[in-house]
Amino acid sequence: MELYTKESLKTVMKGNEGHDFILPKPLFETHQYATIRLEAKLAYAAILDILMSKAQYTKENLAFIKVDNPEIKNTLARLANKEVNQEKMLKYIEELDQVNLIKVEGQNLFVYDLG
Repeated sequence: MELYTKESLKTVMKGNEGHDFILPKPLFETHQYATIRLEAKLAYAAILDILMSKAQYTKENLAFIKVDNPEIKNTLARLANKEVNQEKMLKYIEELDQVNLIKVEGQNLFVYDLG
């Protein structure tokens, strides 16, 4: 799997115009992600949503957002239709990192492209 780049994000955004959120099929159809909690999968969708609208880029053109971006938990709260605090959000981020759906380097959060 590759991390999202500026170009791959543009492709995803173009292919999903008019959709509120993206929940990649592999999150639900791949055995590798079967044990991940639904809330963590929704967190991936929230992170991807923020990445598409607020991405910053490394010198290598890799897209990232900051781990402590409050929009992540706010978006997840809307998606899950329940209260989400920063502690829960950090647990979801850790869970996603453990299964290589995201990559955290310091305060930077990179997302793997499942497409």
